[in-house]
Amino acid sequence: MLASPYDAEVLVAARKVTSVLRGAGMGWGDLVPASAAKPTREAPPPPPPPPPRSAAPTRTPLFSDRDVFEALQNSSLLSQRQKLQIWAFEQEMAKGTLPERDWHYVRHVFRRAVIERNPV
Repeated sequence: MLASPYDAEVLVAARKVTSVLRGAGMGWGDLVPASAAKPTREAPPPPPPPPPRSAAPTRTPLFSDRDVFEALQNSSLLSQRQKLQIWAFEQEMAKGTLPERDWHYVRHVFRRAVIERNPV
């Protein structure tokens, strides 16, 4: 009954065994010899630590920077003002002075206007 898949049956059986043991002046510890209670083998060693992760995963972009700027300039969903701003960002990128937040903006506009084909 202690191996029953039903918790209620296991609890009733455990209480009955406890009652019988107490009546005999014994306890649960008297049922199992002390030598059998100890594990016969050592615990497995802990797993090795995971290798250190790099700060940013390396991914191969599907579109080159040039492809992104060219597609944005050719998009019919951008206004002339937006295209002028994208052109200015492209010039900054060529000089190596484009801030990260502006590059994220360019990628966002690219995803919306070119990939999803939604007006920005």
